[in-house]
Amino acid sequence: MQVARKITNVFRIPSKRARRKAINQVTDGADRLRAQANAIVEEISLARTAKKLKLHMSQRMIRVGWVVVLFFHVFNSVYSGMLAYLYYFMAKPKMAYYVQLLRMMPQQNYDVVIALYACIGAVNFYSALKMLIYSLHYRRLVFRKAINPEAENDRANEKALTGFRALKRFVSGFGRAISARGEWFDIVLVMREIVEITSQTVQAHSCSVLISSVWMNQVFCGLIFSNAMANTLVHHNIREKIGLRRLYSTAIDLALDFAWGFIIPCRIIFVYVTMYIKNKHNFPESFSYSDTMQIKAILECNQFFMVSWLDAATTTLPYLNMLSELVITENIRGFNNLMRLELYNSTVVNWPSSASLSLPYVPSLVTLFIIRSQLVGGIPEGLTTNLSPNIVDIEFVASDFDGQLPDDLADKWPSVEMLYIEHSGLREFPSVVSNMALTDLSLIDNNISVIPEDVQLSDSLMYVMLDRNPLKRIPDSFQWLEDLFFLTFQHTNVTSLPQWLHNAQTKALKLQL
Repeated sequence: MQVARKITNVFRIPSKRARRKAINQVTDGADRLRAQANAIVEEISLARTAKKLKLHMSQRMIRVGWVVVLFFHVFNSVYSGMLAYLYYFMAKPKMAYYVQLLRMMPQQNYDVVIALYACIGAVNFYSALKMLIYSLHYRRLVFRKAINPEAENDRANEKALTGFRALKRFVSGFGRAISARGEWFDIVLVMREIVEITSQTVQAHSCSVLISSVWMNQVFCGLIFSNAMANTLVHHNIREKIGLRRLYSTAIDLALDFAWGFIIPCRIIFVYVTMYIKNKHNFPESFSYSDTMQIKAILECNQFFMVSWLDAATTTLPYLNMLSELVITENIRGFNNLMRLELYNSTVVNWPSSASLSLPYVPSLVTLFIIRSQLVGGIPEGLTTNLSPNIVDIEFVASDFDGQLPDDLADKWPSVEMLYIEHSGLREFPSVVSNMALTDLSLIDNNISVIPEDVQLSDSLMYVMLDRNPLKRIPDSFQWLEDLFFLTFQHTNVTSLPQWLHNAQTKALKLQL
């Protein structure tokens, strides 16, 4: 009985008076929070400029400052526009291979990146245009529209504002509070410096992993140190002159951000952009077949383009050379960060399926080069069993694999976009490639004399290289390749062009005869 009474006391329903008291307490607490929130909003909306904010500058210094600010607005607008165009160009189908090779974010995400850079460019362009228009209007150098003190006081005295006008006043007040003339400038500066130094430290670590240049890594470290110390020294040495202190802090921050956000990234990417343009919108052969150039480009472009920092990991490049009897075992799966595998001057006698290049063992592997090598018994099982979908480029150069490709190669290599079989003695056109979703097909310097008329290649093909083959004609079926951009058949036995090729020369198709 006593137990039952205790249980009843525990689960007793509160009285009506107790419930009313609890509700009143909750309501009073909500009212206090609402009042505090309104007070904060009101304080932000009516934010004033900081006291003692005086800075005497000569007309010459004002002109210099105005020109510098205008320059950076125009420069940021142009630079952001160029980055938006760069990502627009990288989103084109013909750049899909390079996007995957460089381990950039997927092309379907580029619309967001383009919009982001376009918005940044538009904001800077608007700011520069506003400076020019108001300077012409007032016939003197100004940065914005002059503020009417009486109108400012009227806005401060307004008590009841609702809807859009209240939101506009709040945003305007918040902008004034955190601006260089605002009361909260120093607080915002400290918070921004903490965020900047944290992100820059992460980027510097990424740079140390991805970029081999010693001086560039030293520059990264120097910028972080300068960013941490410069504003600290300014605040320590200039305490009373608030205006001068804020001017120096802003100028230092602007200079460091310019070096961090433009000079270093452009130093990285300029080499590869000029190389691509000089080689008629392509990379030279030395780029792909160099032992280090391509890997260096991949790593450095990971530092420039928008890719996850989590992808910044140590990368290795196994280079197998002059092995008379090469047996590839399961140990190859231990190279988790392997990006490119190159077999040179080797005889592969055994590459079992247990050592296949599959996921999750080689998630970073993108390209496979087999050069001046022999594959005993044809293409081994290790290359045809659960091949990683990240492998998009497979190239055989001056290699012997019995001249045969498996009939089901399209099923075994579904993600391969670039297939090069060069200087390898092929006697027949490999019809199996018609079932593969290739963008690049190179059969240079083989013994192919005939391409079947009924061959139906993938519509995704953009580059077809058939040089140095005893070909006599180009099949008419090639005319249906809608995305074909580049076709070359130099040093062949082709003596006349079909009519469709004459018509294609007026389009975007590039021929090399």
